[in-house]
Amino acid sequence: MNYKPYHLLLITLVSIFTIEGAIMLLILPNLTYTNKYFEAFLDSLLISGLIFPVLHYMLFRPLLKQTAEQKFSEEELKKANERLLAVISELEDRNRENNILREMDDLLQSSRTFEEAYKVINSSAQQLFPDKSGSICLLAASRNYSEEVSVWGVKKSSCTHEACNPDDCWALRRGQPHLVNDSNSVRCTHISGSEKCNYMCVPLSAKSEALGVFYLESPESIDWRVEELAIRISRHISLAISNLRLNEKLHIQSVQDPLTGLYNRRHMAVSLERELHRAARKKNQLGVMMLDIDYFKRFNDTFGHHAGDVILKELGIFFKKHLRKDDIACRYGGEEFTIILPEASLESSMQKAQWLLEQIKHLIVEHHGRSLGSITLSIGVAAFPENGRSCEELLAAADKALYIAKKQGRDRVITAKDKNSSEIGKKVIGLNF
Repeated sequence: MNYKPYHLLLITLVSIFTIEGAIMLLILPNLTYTNKYFEAFLDSLLISGLIFPVLHYMLFRPLLKQTAEQKFSEEELKKANERLLAVISELEDRNRENNILREMDDLLQSSRTFEEAYKVINSSAQQLFPDKSGSICLLAASRNYSEEVSVWGVKKSSCTHEACNPDDCWALRRGQPHLVNDSNSVRCTHISGSEKCNYMCVPLSAKSEALGVFYLESPESIDWRVEELAIRISRHISLAISNLRLNEKLHIQSVQDPLTGLYNRRHMAVSLERELHRAARKKNQLGVMMLDIDYFKRFNDTFGHHAGDVILKELGIFFKKHLRKDDIACRYGGEEFTIILPEASLESSMQKAQWLLEQIKHLIVEHHGRSLGSITLSIGVAAFPENGRSCEELLAAADKALYIAKKQGRDRVITAKDKNSSEIGKKVIGLNF
């Protein structure tokens, strides 16, 4: 029952008047001797004995109960506040992680090379795992070992992926994350050192293809939040690496001739224009060769078109092996090739062409165990700025020199005349190539 304050006051007053009346009417007249002090003492004692239980049960006890309930409410409110602060802190951490991952995605999408992507991954991983160490290891093309491409952390990683067989990692073998927080847990054999560390391996995969592994090492146990974050960043990294490989593959297909492995005609035009601008800016010279296989039709007619493809492929390998790193060898079309020689004069370009002409004669090409015979070339050489200042002029000069070499009997090197000479402008016709 809920009592209001005036109820308690009325009950207390009625009780006091009732007991006082009983004392005055029943007790005091029966006493033989009393004085006013004794009567006052007796009244005070009786009233105190009456008021204390009344005040305790009607006033003090509800106040104590209310105080206890208030204290309990304050403790519950404090706990709720702590839980709310923990949730807010977790949301802030999650928001920070999302921002880092979003920025990492933006940077990875803008990365043009794997080296740029690895730097972005390294920086983002350090922000997401500041007190931990780790690395990114990608499977080689042969898929029998992995290469460490990115490393971060406060100490050297215990992972030895630079010489790691994929079978050494449980994550790669099972295709799912492998967490080790206990010294008695099954550990990957690619973990080096006697120190038992806590670590996690997350496989990197995209489109059902294994790409590598994300390795994370911690001095303390790895909790579920870190585990979840490691899986999230691994998905982002997998997609980025897969896209980079696809872009690289498409770029190679767009600039490379699939048969010879040399650059195609489109890339040759872009490269020649770039090198011409560079030579003009630095006041350097630039050499251009046009090469054609002599009697190539005879190879096709005698040994078949597949044998002709073998010759083209072997020539591609030969040019890659014997040209400078800065030289650009391209398949111009059919059995014709173009070689761009940066910082090469007309004389040095001619000497290089003559050397190639002699070396190619020693090239032995076999098809189905049968030698295809000796191969000879006809080569036309032109140079910037003597024979032209534009791509069209240089290619035309080298091409016309090549026609002259064909006309004069093949298996030779001819240099272009000066661009103002009338001889170089003569059209060579009636040649059987």
